[in-house]
Amino acid sequence: MMFALIYIFSIRAGFHAINWCQKKLFCDKRDIVVARPITRHVSIVTFMELTTMMWLSYLVLMFCYDPVFLGDSHPVTIIVTIVCTVGSMYMLRRELHIRPWGANIRMAIATVIVFWTAVEVVARNGFNIRDMGCSGEPCP
Repeated sequence: MMFALIYIFSIRAGFHAINWCQKKLFCDKRDIVVARPITRHVSIVTFMELTTMMWLSYLVLMFCYDPVFLGDSHPVTIIVTIVCTVGSMYMLRRELHIRPWGANIRMAIATVIVFWTAVEVVARNGFNIRDMGCSGEPCP
């Protein structure tokens, strides 16, 4: 929550979700609220985005995995998996058009986190790629 408050009230971020929140919360007063951004150091911004995304995906997965709320194979958990898979493909497609290395690495970190969220749900539901196509004998 602390990271979200810093981003929403203090800086212009490259993180589209934060920009959307700023646009919806502040409307026409966005330039007044976010007029004097904190120092933008790329490594700090990358660290903050990484931390925020990892904790968000962790919390989403814990909510989905908990049998009191949803459970491993609940339809909402499967929808989260599909959304993360499609979202990571969309992010990868956008990333392929980013030329600067720094921005590309930042986008790659986010893409991997979103994709790995889907991989964890699929693995938790018992899907094993080594079992595909094997007819009783060990796969190579």
